[in-house]
Amino acid sequence: MAALGLLHRRLKRFALWKPFYVSAAWVVVCVGVPALQGECPAHVGWVAAVIGLSILANVIASNLRDGEAVMAAWGAQMPLRVARGVAASGVALALLAPGPLRPLLTVPLATAAALGPFRADERYGLLVVDGALWLGALGALALG
Repeated sequence: MAALGLLHRRLKRFALWKPFYVSAAWVVVCVGVPALQGECPAHVGWVAAVIGLSILANVIASNLRDGEAVMAAWGAQMPLRVARGVAASGVALALLAPGPLRPLLTVPLATAAALGPFRADERYGLLVVDGALWLGALGALALG
């Protein structure tokens, strides 16, 4: 993760890849590292996929909010539609996941809800879009 962090300045020039490598890094930290601590963790792939889609939707929206060049070139609606679709895919995947993982539904659901009335200002991004991941995680913990 440290190497990826050091390469971020160079990697972010490839704007289309940025949402994927940033999301992958967060999934490794939030899902992969804790999974290494458990004995043969069950369903880690499902967890990584649901959380990864939620984070990917968040990163796309954050890039749109920050006015990333590639996002701006497509206009605001195209990347926002993609982010909403990614979040909806996370909701669908969480609904298909094995029973014990159903509480994870709150993470992509909160992300999708935040992207509905999306506004590209800093306060909305920090409080609502980023806060949705936090709120979804709290919901998953409370239901789990």
